[in-house]
Amino acid sequence: MPNLYYLDERPIFDFERMLADAFNRGGKEEEERVRKDYAETQKQKTKQITERGGKLTEEGKLKRKEAFKKMMADLKDSKTDLIT
Repeated sequence: MPNLYYLDERPIFDFERMLADAFNRGGKEEEERVRKDYAETQKQKTKQITERGGKLTEEGKLKRKEAFKKMMADLKDSKTDLIT
């Protein structure tokens, strides 16, 4: 039933629709295959997001470190200017 969006006041999600379609095509075996493929896809997405977050964290650390070095160098220069 491709036009069914709610069942007993509960929404039909895409994952549930995929499983129902798979069961209709090939029974329990096809449903299990689709479930496994979906889980693997979700696992890969989570891994990519986690890796991207780690990269952003490292980039932020490097930027802050460089900014701190520049700030310290500027401070050292300003102190030197005051002394001379």
